[in-house]
Amino acid sequence: MLKKVKSLGWMNPYHLLILVAVSVVISIIFEPLADPSNVGDFVSILYAINLTANVLTFGVPFTIVAIIMWNTKRTHLSMARPNGDLRYRREQFLIRYFLSTAITFLYMTVICYVGFTATGANFVYFPGVVTSTLIISFILNGFMALVAIAVDSPILTFLLTSAILIYFSSTFGYSVFSADDLNSLYAPYHLFRFLAIILSGYEFANESIMVDYLRIYVEPISLVAPLLMWCVFAIFSIMCSIYLLRDAMERWSHDESAWDDDKEVSEQGLIPKLDLSTRKRQKVVSLIVIALFLFTTAFNLISITPTDIPDDLYLYRSPESGEPIILGSWNYNTVQLTSSHLSQADGWVLKVTVLEWGAYNVGEGLRMRYGFLIYGLSTFSTLNDTEREGVMTSRTWGITPERPSTGTGVHHSLDGEDSYLWAFRITDDSNANATYGITISVELYLHPS
Repeated sequence: MLKKVKSLGWMNPYHLLILVAVSVVISIIFEPLADPSNVGDFVSILYAINLTANVLTFGVPFTIVAIIMWNTKRTHLSMARPNGDLRYRREQFLIRYFLSTAITFLYMTVICYVGFTATGANFVYFPGVVTSTLIISFILNGFMALVAIAVDSPILTFLLTSAILIYFSSTFGYSVFSADDLNSLYAPYHLFRFLAIILSGYEFANESIMVDYLRIYVEPISLVAPLLMWCVFAIFSIMCSIYLLRDAMERWSHDESAWDDDKEVSEQGLIPKLDLSTRKRQKVVSLIVIALFLFTTAFNLISITPTDIPDDLYLYRSPESGEPIILGSWNYNTVQLTSSHLSQADGWVLKVTVLEWGAYNVGEGLRMRYGFLIYGLSTFSTLNDTEREGVMTSRTWGITPERPSTGTGVHHSLDGEDSYLWAFRITDDSNANATYGITISVELYLHPS
C-alpha cells in the first residue's frame, strides 16, 4: 500500500479545484477592501498589496491546503508507518510543508500579479511584494500544519484555523484604514502589507505622505519584533508537528490495517484507544486556541488601548461644540515647543473630525492639506494657496460621513525647541471651489514617547 502512495498521487485533484474555486470567490468578495481611497503614484502598488493581503483575512487558501496536506485519507495512507523514526517523520513533514508553502505562495503571487496588471503598477516593485508573500507563506503554513496534525480532523482544522485568522483580522483590522499603531504589525494582514511595502523598495517623500496612505509611519526596524515573534512561533509549530506525527503515523497505520482481512482482531482492539487519544488531543488544541484568544484580548487591553494624552501635551483643542470653518480657507496659528515637551514626545498628531457637514452632498469626500513645522507666521500669511500647499505637504483624502475623522496618525518630525506653525485647509473633492461652511473639532497634540 505504501509503495502506491509514495508519489504525489495522494493529492486529490478535486481538492485542488475546490481550493482554487473557493479562494477566488473569497478574493472577489473582499476586493473592495483593497481600494486605498487615495490618489497618487503609490495607489496602484498599494491596491495590489491590499488585494493580496485580503487572502489573509480568512486565510482560506492556507486552511484548505492544510486539510489537503494533513487531513485526507490519501494523505494518511501515504505517511502511515507503525514506528516512524525521526528521519522519516522529518522527511514527510518537510515535503508537505514546502508543497503547501509553494501552493499558497503561487496563489498569492497570482493575486498580486492581477493587482499590478489591473492598475498598471510599475513591475519594478513586484519582486519585493512577491518575496513578502513567500515569507508569510512559510510562517503561516508552519502554524496551520500544527493545528491540522494535532486535531486530525478536516472540520476542526477548518474551524480552528479560520477562527484564529478571523480573530486577528477583527482585532487588528482587515482594511487599509485599520492600522492604528505599530501593534497592528503583529497581525498577519498588516505584517504582510508593511513588509511588502518595505521590501518593494518604494520610497515616500516624507513621513507625512506614508501616514496619509497607510495611517501609521513604519520603519524597517519596526518589523523586526513582529517578524521575530512569528518566525519563532513557526519554528516551534514545525518542531511540535514533527513530534506529533509519531503518534499520528501509528494511528494511520492501524486505520490502514482495518482494510486488511488478515489482521488479527487483537490488533484492531488498539484503534479505540488511539481514537480516544485523538479526541483528547483535539480538546487540548481547542483549549489552546481559546487560551490564545483570551491572551490576545488581554494583550489588546494592555497594549493596544489608545494611550491617554496628558493635558500638557495638547497644543490646541476645539470647544466641545466644535468650530465653524469655510471650505477652501486656511486655518493656522503657532505654538511654542519647550524642552519639556520634547522630552515627553516622539511626534505630533493633528486630528480633525467633521461634526456638521453643512451643504455637503454625497460625493468623493473632503480632502485636507495640513502640516506642523518650524515656519514664520508672517511669512506663511503672505503666501498664496499653491505656495502654502508646497509648505504643508501632509494630505488626507476621503473624509466622509461614514469616516468623518482624519485619524490619529503620528508624524515623527519634531526639530527641537522653537515656534511651530500648524495649518490646514479642507476642500471638497467633488467641487474644488466649494466655499460652504462646516463645523469641525480640532485636536493638535504631541504623541507620548
